[in-house]
Amino acid sequence: MHLSLPDIAARRGVVLKRQGSEWVACCPFHRERTPSFKIFAGYRGERFHCFGCGRSGDAVEFVALMEGVERGVARSIVMGAR
Repeated sequence: MHLSLPDIAARRGVVLKRQGSEWVACCPFHRERTPSFKIFAGYRGERFHCFGCGRSGDAVEFVALMEGVERGVARSIVMGAR
């Protein structure tokens, strides 16, 4: 089962709002009141970037940061679509 990055983020409690072709939210990696976290389609697939803390990456990096695990473990989680 393949889940999109917005689906993976939403399953981890990120409240996303559609903004054109992107998704925006308050960053799950730091405290903020106005959304600076975006999920967008990049030339290498879906990516995320926070304009507040600077964290960015793909679905694997997102899961690694959220779960506090190594990229290999995060890749397994993403491939298992949890």
